[in-house]
Parts: sequence; C-alpha cells; structure tokens
Amino acid sequence: MKTTDPAMNELISVVDNPGEWDTLVEMLPLSSLFLTATWGEYKSRKGWNVARLKIDAALPGKPAGLLQLQWKQKGLLTLFNVQGGIHVFDTSGKEDPYEYCLNALKHYLDGKAGFWMLMTSYDAHELPPAKIALLKAGFAPVLTSGMFTYLVNCTGEVTENMLSSNWRHNLKRAQKNTKLVTRWAETAADRTAAMQRASLMYDNLMQRKNFAAGVDVRKISDLVVRDKNMLICEAVLDTEVVAIRVVHVAATHVLDFLAASNDAAKNCYANYLLIWAMIGRTRMSGKSYFDAGGIDPCKNAGVFNFKKGLGGNLAVNGPLWVAASNGILKKSAQAMLCLLG
Repeated sequence: MKTTDPAMNELISVVDNPGEWDTLVEMLPLSSLFLTATWGEYKSRKGWNVARLKIDAALPGKPAGLLQLQWKQKGLLTLFNVQGGIHVFDTSGKEDPYEYCLNALKHYLDGKAGFWMLMTSYDAHELPPAKIALLKAGFAPVLTSGMFTYLVNCTGEVTENMLSSNWRHNLKRAQKNTKLVTRWAETAADRTAAMQRASLMYDNLMQRKNFAAGVDVRKISDLVVRDKNMLICEAVLDTEVVAIRVVHVAATHVLDFLAASNDAAKNCYANYLLIWAMIGRTRMSGKSYFDAGGIDPCKNAGVFNFKKGLGGNLAVNGPLWVAASNGILKKSAQAMLCLLG
C-alpha cells in the first residue's frame, strides 16, 4: 500500500511491535479499546488485514496521530475500517491535526488499486474538531438506532442516589446476600480460568437467549488475559461463578466490554453487584466516565432498562462516518448501512 505522494508516504509508518504501539496509545490524551493492539489482533483473527499506522508531524518531534486500519477485499472493492477513529497527540498548534492526519490517510488509500470504501467512528467521544475535519474531507455521517449508549459520570462523588429506585433496590438485595461476593481475576492463572468460564457461559447464554454474538470470546480470550487494561470481575455465589464481566480501561473512561452469566445470576442479582463494583473501580482509577457498552431499546428492552437504571447520560455511540473512492460508492454505502441499522 503506497501513496501517490512520496513526501506524504514518508510521514506514515506501520508499527509492527504490539508493545511499542500500546506505549504510543497510552501517551494519547484520548483513546479507546478499538485503537489497541489487542483489538487489532482480534480483528486479524476474524479475517481482517490490520495495519497500526503512525502519522508523523511535518516537523520532527512526537507523532501527529495514530490509527488502526483494517481492510478486506470484496471483489474489486477494498473495504476499510478505522474503528475508534484517528487520535491525535496535540491540538494546540495552528494547523488542525485531524485534517492533517485525514489528508495523510487519504494519500495512503489513494495508492490502492481499484475502488475503496472507508468507515470510521469515534464511538461516544465528543470531538467537534474531528467531526468538522471529517465533514471537510467529504465523509458522510450515518446514524442508526443501535448507535446509542449510557455514560455514567464518575468525575464527582459516586453514590447509590444516582441509581433508579429499582436498580438501587436490586443492588441492596445483592449486597445483603452474604453468600454472594465479587472477586477480581489478577494472576495469569486466575484470568485464564475466568476467561475459560466466560467463554462457556457466553455460549450457553447465546443458546438460552437466542442472540448473535457481539464478540467471539474464544478468539479474544487469550488476548484479554494478557492485556493489563482488561479487567475481569466475577460474581461468586457460594462456590459457583454465576456471572463474569470484562471491562477495558482507556485514557479517559472504562468500557463495559463483555458480560456472561447463568440462570442463578438473575435470582441473586449478581450483575448489579458486578456493575457497581466496576463503576467504583472507574472512580478510583480517576477516569471520567463508565461507558455502559451500548443500548438497543427496540431489540433488547431488558438490557436497555438495566443500563438505563444506572442514571447515566444518553450519548450517541457514533455516527459512523463513510467515505469512498467515488460518489456513487459513498451513497450506496450510506443506503446499505442505514438499511442494516
């Protein structure tokens, strides 16, 4: 993948070493799970090509920005995806860093033969400069009913008063159950065992509830075990693990990434205890908010009502921004994504 502009091509480099990449990501003022080497490796296992791209500034010094580019070939069309968006290091200069990085990415993609389509999203991050840069670059926003989430503010005091009366009532039920406790998986052995349980529990949950997997737990389990920013918490009733949740800790927030439970968890309100423990961990870590991980009140009212009770702020988990090598492709992509949404 070469650009048509040699000067611009020199500003873009692939970071092959995962440890080096995650060190760069941790230097960013904002980040997300989808920018990490863990997520890139997972998407690679799911059949995507992945390149971790560092965009250097025009003048020597720290990089201008980072993005993780995924792509698949569909006949003559190359489908690109930049999950989590482009994140920049410095917004204090005169030149807009988002425009600069998008221009570099455009040159990178223009070097591809054939037709291409590109999607990107900043999820729940509210970044007006990034959105303006995307509009200037010709990207079109697509928003569907599934692109919403709740964000629980953790910058101030976090108390049970923020919860709905029903949520607070069920949490107290869980807290009063002396047979129910939470535990964090800390050692490699404990984390491995927890993810093995989560995989089996998630499979059983899909069969019971008849829903499609949001993530392939088997393909990501060992990556979660190794990632220090993935926290695993289990709810144990007597000696039985009845619920497991995994969160990802980013620069500004904690994302509720994976949840699995059995029938016993419902009767003892285990997930109320787990979520409350994770919100407490978010506050203790100095993060700004806890991202409940997405809602869909039409297709999954139960999960929606559970997350709504946390007292968070409704936020747009998107939009998905679309660009293409020509106008017809872009309009087709917009229509297709709206239909799928």
